[in-house]
Amino acid sequence: MNERIILNVWFISSNNNYMNDVITLFVNLFEKDHPYIKINLELKHWNTVWEELLSTKGSSRSPDVVQIGSTWIGYLGQQGYLLGLNDLIKEAGGAAAFDDNIFKTCVQPLTGEIHALPWFIDVRGLYYREDILLKKGLSVQDLSSWEGFINTSANLNNIEVKGKKIPALGLGGGEKCGELLHNVMPFVWAAGGDIYNEETREVVVNSEATLKGMKFFFNLFNQGLIPLHCLGLNCAQLTLEYFQGAYAICVTNVIDVFSMAYTESFYNIDIAKKCHAINFPAGPKGSFSFGGGSALGIMKNSLYPKEAWGLIRFLTGVEAQIYYARSCGAIPAVKKAFNTHYFLTNPRFMDFKAIIKQARYYPVLSQWGKIEEVMVNRLFEIYLAIGQSQGQCDFNLLNRQMNAAALEIKELLKY
Repeated sequence: MNERIILNVWFISSNNNYMNDVITLFVNLFEKDHPYIKINLELKHWNTVWEELLSTKGSSRSPDVVQIGSTWIGYLGQQGYLLGLNDLIKEAGGAAAFDDNIFKTCVQPLTGEIHALPWFIDVRGLYYREDILLKKGLSVQDLSSWEGFINTSANLNNIEVKGKKIPALGLGGGEKCGELLHNVMPFVWAAGGDIYNEETREVVVNSEATLKGMKFFFNLFNQGLIPLHCLGLNCAQLTLEYFQGAYAICVTNVIDVFSMAYTESFYNIDIAKKCHAINFPAGPKGSFSFGGGSALGIMKNSLYPKEAWGLIRFLTGVEAQIYYARSCGAIPAVKKAFNTHYFLTNPRFMDFKAIIKQARYYPVLSQWGKIEEVMVNRLFEIYLAIGQSQGQCDFNLLNRQMNAAALEIKELLKY
């Protein structure tokens, strides 16, 4: 009997053991159907896997299949880490089989080279407690604009519910990771700002519009609408506190909501039933959400690209997409999976269906991974200053940090 092929696979672990168990189940099912393949599964952490990937180029430590954040594909593809999949994409139904926006993150804009397949979609939404709004005679429409969002949040701040005072907003997420950026950008886009303008190829992170969006967000701290302890929590921790009754309004992503509310019963179910998701409030230029997710790629130096492709095809198949989404809350990247009865009628997914249409994704740039690092580092300095000043954001510091970020990003882009 021939020795089994060992396929090294890196997935990014969540804090939820159930989600990790689902990944292990997929591995077991694939091995059962492919008895000549043994999968060596490694669960990595979001905060460290980027550097680990960069260190594997040309190394025997490189995985065969890797889960990739949607913002990383441009760099990893252009720098030769990933195998091109253009000759194989037809087997997966072509580009038309996937959500259009998430698929664009897998394609190099100048060459059209496809370096990964979308696996799942994740978007951020604004969660609100309908019962608390009604207590003040308010409705969801009162949260739809910047002005309404501020006024409503101020009206709800420290509202008493069952003898407990509840702050208005569970926003922020001060852990030094991508969430720092992802939570701010919907407000930046709503102001007409951005980090990089793809059409003009200009760095606009210190533009008037970008700063306007950031000032709106950080002014929520100045007005005392976000409690200081939010600075030290990540998105999952804020979500957990929110569904236990800690805030009236919270920003979180669809995966965190599902993974905790429906698989491990961490939530107060009575509270969860009263919560709904809407898009971020509209600023001068509209309403937007941050769009992200994960893709699956094959490392260029894989010894078994055929078998690696087989695993990716299995994971992006309709049945696997439906099972993973129903188990963990990720939105299917494959259209046929999303357009099934479960997702079209499930109230949680229906909340996010409208949000997905307004989701924006970061540009596909080879330098984006480094650009994101610059932004996270600069925003983290602002968060530290807010903590040190007991909740006040110094807008002069914000201006200086974004000017410095612009210089760093221009250097990365070689302007």
